[in-house]
Amino acid sequence: MSDLKQITVLYVEDEPLLQKYVALSLSLHVGTVLTAPDGFEALEMVRRRRPDLVVTDIHMPRMDGLELAAALGEEFPGLPVVICTAFTETAYLLRAIDLGVAAYVPKPIDNAQLLAAIRRTAHPILQQRELERLKKESANSRSVIFGSSPAMQQVAEQLLRTADSDFSILLQGEPGCGKSTLAALIHGMSRRSKRPLVSVDAQARDPEQLAAELFGLPPGRGRPSANRDAGLLAPANGATLLLEAPETLPPSLQARLLRVIEERRYTPAGSIDSIPCDLRILAATSADLTAEVRAGRFRADLLLQISDTVVSIPPLRSRVEDIGQLAAKLLSEAARDLEIASPELPPESLALLCAHPWPGNCRQLRQVLRRSLLVNTGKIAPSTVKQLLGAAPVFAPSSAPKLNLAELERWAVGEALAACGGKKMEAARMLGISYNTFKDKLSRYAIAN
Repeated sequence: MSDLKQITVLYVEDEPLLQKYVALSLSLHVGTVLTAPDGFEALEMVRRRRPDLVVTDIHMPRMDGLELAAALGEEFPGLPVVICTAFTETAYLLRAIDLGVAAYVPKPIDNAQLLAAIRRTAHPILQQRELERLKKESANSRSVIFGSSPAMQQVAEQLLRTADSDFSILLQGEPGCGKSTLAALIHGMSRRSKRPLVSVDAQARDPEQLAAELFGLPPGRGRPSANRDAGLLAPANGATLLLEAPETLPPSLQARLLRVIEERRYTPAGSIDSIPCDLRILAATSADLTAEVRAGRFRADLLLQISDTVVSIPPLRSRVEDIGQLAAKLLSEAARDLEIASPELPPESLALLCAHPWPGNCRQLRQVLRRSLLVNTGKIAPSTVKQLLGAAPVFAPSSAPKLNLAELERWAVGEALAACGGKKMEAARMLGISYNTFKDKLSRYAIAN
């Protein structure tokens, strides 16, 4: 906020040697220093160059410093003026105060004192510029992250209103539409961002394994009580818990998790003492949890606790205008991973991407673009896009809801493994999931590895 290299100062002084000396001294700290020998020329200089701040002597020919301050107040209200003078008469000082002069520095001028006055006076200017820069940066980042489609801008508005609160947020949408990415973004913008984002995929664990992962394991089997495993909920105290596929939680775990959320405490497995567990809940699902409640498979009270805000993320096929920006971002990330220059995406190739229904949404788009980089480098050819899209199952938008979720996930896991030449770690990164979760999915779907 105090970087004076960003501002322009006009120094007005009729003594040539003093003007030269002070201007030279200021130029060591201030971005641009302009000079004028009197108020008349200073006023013309302000009209031409629009400095951020004026430092002026009082006693000068043609137009003195107080007359200049009065003229600037009329023509450029808000432009701060610092007065330098050897005169100490009360009348001068009262007149300077009436004119709204920002600061007063006595002569002979002490450079450190003058610089301190300029820094104090410039602080609001620099602060306003920083706010404007942050607003612009935020708008640009928001466009890159969320896209420019009306549907995603509505999502952005919802998330920006609640990101820095402790509201629970339910993110719902088709597989691959970016729920986990948005959850990480929400956590990063929240007051809990210095604590971890603890992610639990309920779908990737059997009930016993999931209970052990959340609530820990009791001592025994060679583990002394001092080394008790307190589960993931211990480091999650004061943090954010991302619960993926909550609809797959068994009833017993739904009840235990509800108690944790309501009481903000939990009892680790094998213990009689409860410990604090203040969680902010983010949930991500491709299911209709209201329908799950009606069917008796999900607790209504738990749904209330995890859905202070419900955000529906639209599928990629319904926001085609975002595909170009999203593709450029994904290509840039993939090129960075491969340590190559980001390739060009010609209009013909982009048109093919925009025409595709994307049943796997952003995750599938990411995979296609990453695979395209293994074939093309400088430019993504339309023929490559056609080949990759043709190799993937094509679903009409109207038929997408009939997809079997497990079949689609199995296909995505197999395709990622093939695209990465059997490298499981890289395939897990491509899908945006942990290595352990990826291995579990390989085992569940009996995919050779």
